[in-house]
Amino acid sequence: MHKLDGASPTKLLKVFYIQWKYRSLSSETLTRKSMGGLANVIGCHPGAANLDFEGDSVQIPAKQAFCKQPDTFGDSL
Repeated sequence: MHKLDGASPTKLLKVFYIQWKYRSLSSETLTRKSMGGLANVIGCHPGAANLDFEGDSVQIPAKQAFCKQPDTFGDSL
């Protein structure tokens, strides 16, 4: 990682290396509902819970995420 000059960033997104690494992601990509922003690490790094941040496991969410609509129960609930 690049030298931090003794600084302790309070947010991961303030680290120069992180900013540099993700510089190619467009604002359109970052603001996708399916993405959840750059702070949503697990949105693109499914192995983040296991500290796996390798580039070959990155999955950028699609422009539109389709999900099954829940069944409608009408007024019965």
